[in-house]
Amino acid sequence: YGTVGWRSEQDWQPSLSYRFFAASGDDPRDRKFGRYDPLLSGGLAEWVQGVNLKKIIGNSNVDVHRIRATAKPSNRVNLTLDFFDFSAR
Repeated sequence: YGTVGWRSEQDWQPSLSYRFFAASGDDPRDRKFGRYDPLLSGGLAEWVQGVNLKKIIGNSNVDVHRIRATAKPSNRVNLTLDFFDFSAR
């Protein structure tokens, strides 16, 4: 995967980032297990598309675009908006 983004040190510390993630899929024509299967890929937001989505959508045969916007209105509040676009390879 790869991520590019922008972050400001102004009030609310807004940020905006874009990430593209791609994982290969399995070829049903052979017996070999060929899909992407990382060891211990249970991270919260970077390797998998959120800890709960990992239970539904695995990291195989998929392209994922993510746009994330964040703001921090106070030291106790952090706002995050994530948009995901999943598509089969």
